[in-house]
Amino acid sequence: MSNNNSNDQEKVTKENIFQKGWKDFTSGLQEGFKKFQTNMEQQAHKNKEQWDQNKDKASKFFADAKKKWDERLEKTIKDIKDYGDVSIEQLEAQKIKIKQDFEQWQDKTREDFSKGMKTLERGFLKYYIIGLLLVLPVVIIVVVVLAVVNKLF
Repeated sequence: MSNNNSNDQEKVTKENIFQKGWKDFTSGLQEGFKKFQTNMEQQAHKNKEQWDQNKDKASKFFADAKKKWDERLEKTIKDIKDYGDVSIEQLEAQKIKIKQDFEQWQDKTREDFSKGMKTLERGFLKYYIIGLLLVLPVVIIVVVVLAVVNKLF
């Protein structure tokens, strides 16, 4: 009778150890997930701040470009008014110069925009990789736990 009683106690002890281990493991996973979640929230907040800063920079860039273009246009209009008796050849030369200036401005704007987009893409790629590196250990642990649980039962 005492032999059966000790076997029952061993089974209860083994089950309690397994349950305690499982509870510790799941609580560790939950704490890890909470830390991961807070890190992701902080990173998202930082990304939003950077996005707002970059948006302000882009708005400033386009405002400055428009201001420069308007100044150039006003100067050209003033020059045309000052040269009331300008020949057609001179007007054509001025027109070609303005067109070249505009094309140069467009090329510079495209180049600046493409540089900005490359920087933005690199930033997103960097944070995507960091996210994967943070998620990968959690996925590996879950797969290992599922494999162990599957073998036990």
